[in-house]
Amino acid sequence: MKHLWQTHRWLVLAFLVAASLSMFFGIRAALFVPRWHLHLDYAAQPVQPWMTPKLIVKTYGVPPEVLEQVLGLPEKFHPRQTLAEIAADQGIDSAALAARVEAAVRAARGHLQQ
Repeated sequence: MKHLWQTHRWLVLAFLVAASLSMFFGIRAALFVPRWHLHLDYAAQPVQPWMTPKLIVKTYGVPPEVLEQVLGLPEKFHPRQTLAEIAADQGIDSAALAARVEAAVRAARGHLQQ
């Protein structure tokens, strides 16, 4: 070990730093594991203006036609547009649009469960 330190000091230091960082982030990840289950139920969260229509369809399990009808999307719209961007394009409040989408999602989910 003494020979390694004398001949490759920077390499040994780099290894120690890498090992320390690996241990730090490994322990940190292990401490966050018990909290992961708290964030898994996205469908229980209300619709937010930062969400995209695709995310809403996948998260809440509603047909895309429901959102197309509520949002009044044009034929060519960017699929990564958020509700806030869609609301800005339409000249309406993003919170109001999110509330309309939330009501439509609840109605569609209620209809799908019956």
